Amino acid sequence: MMMNPDEQLEILLRGTYFADEEAGGPSGEAGAGSLAEAQGRETAGPSAATGRTLREQMTAELRERLKEGRPLRVYLGADPTATSLHIGHFVPVQKLRVFQDLGHQVVFLIGDYTGMIGDPTGQSSERRRLTHDELMAYSQDYQRQVFRILDPKKTEVRYNGEWLSKLTFAEVAELAAIFPSSGW
Repeated sequence: MMMNPDEQLEILLRGTYFADEEAGGPSGEAGAGSLAEAQGRETAGPSAATGRTLREQMTAELRERLKEGRPLRVYLGADPTATSLHIGHFVPVQKLRVFQDLGHQVVFLIGDYTGMIGDPTGQSSERRRLTHDELMAYSQDYQRQVFRILDPKKTEVRYNGEWLSKLTFAEVAELAAIFPSSGW
């Protein structure tokens, strides 16, 4: 039996930090200002559209979904561009394990197709173009590492090439038109 939504929320939001909050979490214990301030930007604060902070917005949305009484489907996507996951993957994988322990469905999405792109600007040797065979070998390494934390029996592994490889050039151009230019 799943916990009630409020019990799950308490567990799922434990240790989270939102960009519009003071450093140290929602109560700002550290007193060092927000992430935005540390980066020389203005603090976002509540949304002008909703009047709510990111935490308030996300908590309300998550509460509504949990009230439906069915397992959530959550995922983490990673392009396997090296033999090891990095620290940036570790925290989300830990949070996915919490979702699993609460009875939710976890998907580990491997970017076998997006990983072949590399760094399209040509400025980073860290994101060189890889072959599909190289990416699949790296994806095995990623799965071995991720399954040290996630339960492999409760984790669905998917590859974005399952759908991206089927797109026509016209469909790719249509998708690209949705997103603003990044300036490269």
